[in-house]
Amino acid sequence: MDFLTIDMVKMHCRIELYDPNPDRQAEIDKNIKTQANKAEQEVYERIGRNYFDIIKEWEEVPLSIKQAALLLTYEGIMKHCGEHADLIKMLLKPYKKK
Repeated sequence: MDFLTIDMVKMHCRIELYDPNPDRQAEIDKNIKTQANKAEQEVYERIGRNYFDIIKEWEEVPLSIKQAALLLTYEGIMKHCGEHADLIKMLLKPYKKK
């Protein structure tokens, strides 16, 4: 994960689950990381920039890009594919490479 964190995802998705079984908790966290990585990659593909391009241009990851990645992560975790497609497109439009 380049700019999302497990804590950011858990807060955004309202995941309060903590499993006392360490193996089960590791599985939950692994799923969150997998979905967050996929979301970040999708953001990069949609805007035609990678993490280093974003940092070079804006010195930090803009909030809209983080929000779009969190929405994509939510969709991956909760399996609500496409529910936020228009919102994600709107959030990322200003950052798309021309």
